[in-house]
Amino acid sequence: PLPLARDSDSCRRGKGSLCDHGSQAPCAGRRMPPHNPPSAPHPALLLSFLALPLASVAQIFRIDSSTTNRVASTACTTTSSGTCITSGSTYTHNEHCRISVLSTARLTASSFRVESCEAPNCRCDYLSIGGTRFCGTSGPSNALVAAGSTITWLSDPGTAGSGYTWTVCATPATLSGNFQVDSASPSTACQTTSSGTCITDGSGNHANNERC
Repeated sequence: PLPLARDSDSCRRGKGSLCDHGSQAPCAGRRMPPHNPPSAPHPALLLSFLALPLASVAQIFRIDSSTTNRVASTACTTTSSGTCITSGSTYTHNEHCRISVLSTARLTASSFRVESCEAPNCRCDYLSIGGTRFCGTSGPSNALVAAGSTITWLSDPGTAGSGYTWTVCATPATLSGNFQVDSASPSTACQTTSSGTCITDGSGNHANNERC
């Protein structure tokens, strides 16, 4: 049984498990649960929280080559766990980079100031994405690139200096059907595959007089 609560000093000091009937102050006669101090958290529980893995960010860009004057350099680098590519604070002359896209994504320039010559042809300095050259202050905006494609950066021997820089970041995306065969003669001359993201003449050699 639980000890009775005691109002006297002797009871409060924990003498005996029942009330001391010889004390001057009467006991309340209530039964009180024993005092159990709070226990410290189990170390294993703390470790389990500390060991929770952090969410990882999938790398989208990989620098295949980066040169200045045909010498390996940091002309192009990745940031933000491989989801952004950049020329750094300022790019210089004769830079050349090849960058692989590892997963389908949409690209948007967070900063873009590149020498412009004969825009939109961009014959001086340019960033090429999907065959489109970007220069001046008009960088890519929500441009879709497929996994396996290549981005190229090039600066010529001409103008460069403070303030010329670019940074492009990516967000993961999925390809939807981009092709639709409206007519084909014969009917199997042209087909779509891979959920409409590819078109083909089918297996084997194509025939004469096909039209799509």
